[in-house]
Amino acid sequence: MKRITKGLISAMVGAIGLAGYAMLKPAQIPETSVEKEVSVAQTSTDASTTETTSTSDVIEGTYPIIGTHGMIESMSSAEEIFKYAEIIAEVKVLDQETIPVAIGEVSTRSSVNVIKTLKGDAAITSMQITEFGGLLDLSTIPNMDKPGDGKQHQPNTGIVESAFEGSPVMKKNQLYLVFLRKNPNPKWGYNIIGAVQGKLKIDGQTKKIINTVDSKYADEEIFFMQRQFAGKDKDEMEATVKSKL
Repeated sequence: MKRITKGLISAMVGAIGLAGYAMLKPAQIPETSVEKEVSVAQTSTDASTTETTSTSDVIEGTYPIIGTHGMIESMSSAEEIFKYAEIIAEVKVLDQETIPVAIGEVSTRSSVNVIKTLKGDAAITSMQITEFGGLLDLSTIPNMDKPGDGKQHQPNTGIVESAFEGSPVMKKNQLYLVFLRKNPNPKWGYNIIGAVQGKLKIDGQTKKIINTVDSKYADEEIFFMQRQFAGKDKDEMEATVKSKL
């Protein structure tokens, strides 16, 4: 296990490719495990004044990606991810809500159906999974630059996806193989191992693993498992997991 120190920015920062937007105010996050950071960030959000927004059906690539960065506790091998996970399961996302946690920062809480459990409590049939990032309407955020003169993303709705380390959050009605640890605050359910490492999308038709990491970030060291298993059959991946437990 090691920590990634490539950036200290948890808010959206920099330019957004074709869209031409830019964030003006980055914010730092402390060096901590992702499950603790999610819990602290979301517990500090005033539930009485913060609105959550249900997300409609979208897929990866629907909106421009803002890659965000931070210090995270990362794993260095697939075996380490398998070992560290409290639950390893195939899940289907049933519903989601986008939760503002600060200006320009959101998390996404997904309600999922557990299809198959490879590790952990097999009696669990549903759970909630909270991730950094999600859909963000730039028009609602103060201190934003206006759109540039470059080519605009179509449709130009002003909505982007905040993706931690370039990895989009899970999407409604999609299948995933997830590697999870319980959040210290039960309200937030479970978190992905390594923030983004322990999440593999399964194609609903071919049942093969899909790498959903944005191409600008796909070669980053932390995404070794996404590269290793992309294109592999789901059953082959699950057999690999079982053989290592």
